[in-house]
Amino acid sequence: MLLKSSLLITLFLSPSPANADVIYTLVGGSPYPPASFQYVAPGFITNTTIVTPNDLASCSSQTGPCVDVIFRPDLVLGGFPSAVDLIDLQVVYQNRQYVDDGYDFPSGAFGAYGVYASTAGGTATLTVSETPEPATAILFCLAGIIAICQTRLNHNPTLSRTAIFRRSA
Repeated sequence: MLLKSSLLITLFLSPSPANADVIYTLVGGSPYPPASFQYVAPGFITNTTIVTPNDLASCSSQTGPCVDVIFRPDLVLGGFPSAVDLIDLQVVYQNRQYVDDGYDFPSGAFGAYGVYASTAGGTATLTVSETPEPATAILFCLAGIIAICQTRLNHNPTLSRTAIFRRSA
């Protein structure tokens, strides 16, 4: 009974996924030089968002340092039948000026958890994932501790509740 109660408490007290940070991880390449970045956003990206290198969790490019990452959700490009979610990864090239490596993803990719392959531009994989909330992890740990204690009480005759009550009577 205690185990069931602790699991119910954990489920009801867990924070809503809508409030969780969102991790955007891109690994890109051909025809561009290999590059990757990771950005932790306070929620899904729904508007054009420019992310500076200081705001990125990580960024690497074979050509040089990262300048900016620009997320452009639901962008309509000439020649495409529908909108795409576009990422421009701007990097320094040959120590002079920056270049844009453009990666197109299906419309809506920035707003849903999953793994997406680029549909045009450079070859890339975009992973959109949820960060685990610290409160959720703590609640699951507490539920686990309660479950372990409950199991030990039920399977150890010297620690069982009936044995403890018999001794005190």
